[in-house]
Amino acid sequence: MAARRADAVAPVLLSLFFLLCACAGDGGDAYLVTRVVDGDTIIIDMNGTEERVRLIGIDTPESVHPDGEQNVPYGEIAASFTKNALEGKRVRIELDAQTRDKYGRLLAYVYTDDAMFNETLLSEGHAQLATYPPNVRHVEAFAALQKDARERGAGLWAYLAEEAAEDGDAAASPQNGESGKDGAVRYAGGFIGNAGTKKFHLPACRYVPSIKEAHIVRFGTCEEARAAGFVPCKVCNPQ
Repeated sequence: MAARRADAVAPVLLSLFFLLCACAGDGGDAYLVTRVVDGDTIIIDMNGTEERVRLIGIDTPESVHPDGEQNVPYGEIAASFTKNALEGKRVRIELDAQTRDKYGRLLAYVYTDDAMFNETLLSEGHAQLATYPPNVRHVEAFAALQKDARERGAGLWAYLAEEAAEDGDAAASPQNGESGKDGAVRYAGGFIGNAGTKKFHLPACRYVPSIKEAHIVRFGTCEEARAAGFVPCKVCNPQ
């Protein structure tokens, strides 16, 4: 009987734990960052348990991908920025609707003092907007920060512009939001959804560059897109 009661109480306690964590950005417990994995992934000590935390709503260039071809030079810059800012420091976390991804990582907005580090990465140009429903609480603010960083040529946007100039590809300039290198990096991999039209596209689709920042949704598979209520674009026919 006692065992059954414990089994029944455990899920309630776990839910309460995550509810408390969701409010952490407003002054909850602070957790030590024991290691920075890359620009958008850290490991924290949560009451004696190591938790791998993936920052919500952003994506930094790859630096430690098992497939070395996926890693890019700017990934090291973004990773170093996060390491210098967070490793060995205490942070607070705020959760959204979905608390973990398919890899078991905790999904969170990470705070240092009164600043959200997810926003800092976007503002400094070290990350790009990467929206995965249902975790969209701060998407509008994130879109505005990315737009400002891109227009200023901050961080990776300057890096992309330099690459474009070297290749003589004016359309790749991050200021004009067109396809080319900007599109290739911004929309690399998976499928791109438009929350305004509820359609999803291949990254190279001609309609992708015209999607508003706040409407961009990224999916790993067609199944994920369809499950979220999106339909395939009839032009690029994503499969």
